[in-house]
Amino acid sequence: MNNKQELLDEKHAEAEYMLWVEKTLDLDKRFKKLEPKYIGKFFMNERFRFSNAFHIKVSMYKGTPRYRGIEDGYLFEDDVRDIVEKLQSSFLERVLKELLLF
Repeated sequence: MNNKQELLDEKHAEAEYMLWVEKTLDLDKRFKKLEPKYIGKFFMNERFRFSNAFHIKVSMYKGTPRYRGIEDGYLFEDDVRDIVEKLQSSFLERVLKELLLF
């Protein structure tokens, strides 16, 4: 890992991901018919997934001598990108399981 790589804060990264989730759901007409409580629950689950992945990655760095001093709530840009890509790649599957099966 490059020491000169930019650190991103969790709140900003989470907001960017949740904006992507909202835009993605807005593009599909099937979701407009669902009750708001189901969409709200899905948003909470997505936020929880992102937050868990973020904190797990930070904990992994804190376990290494080189990055032990990394602050909670901050992660390297490449790691945030990896988390977002993994969540996005399985997004459709989660949508089908959690929203369209109601």
